Amino acid sequence: MTVNDFMPLLVALVSASGVWAYLTKKSEQRYLEAREDREDRAEFNETLKAQVDRLTVKVDTLLEDKEDLLKEIAALRAELAEARATVKHLESMLMSK
Repeated sequence: MTVNDFMPLLVALVSASGVWAYLTKKSEQRYLEAREDREDRAEFNETLKAQVDRLTVKVDTLLEDKEDLLKEIAALRAELAEARATVKHLESMLMSK
């Protein structure tokens, strides 16, 4: 057997090892990119959770303030109705004199 007989086998072995190395590197690169993407998403999710928590506190505060204001408006309306009743009573007393 001559070297020419072994040449196709050698070329096939070298090509196969080259393809294997290429596929291994490509797979490793995809894995690293996916891991980095997951880490970025995890960081984004943590930031988003913190923002949601802050906004929840603000909404709760605003709701409490709104309810307080509604109570104050109701009290003012009651006072206004009482004042109107007093004015009407005084007007009727003045008209009767």
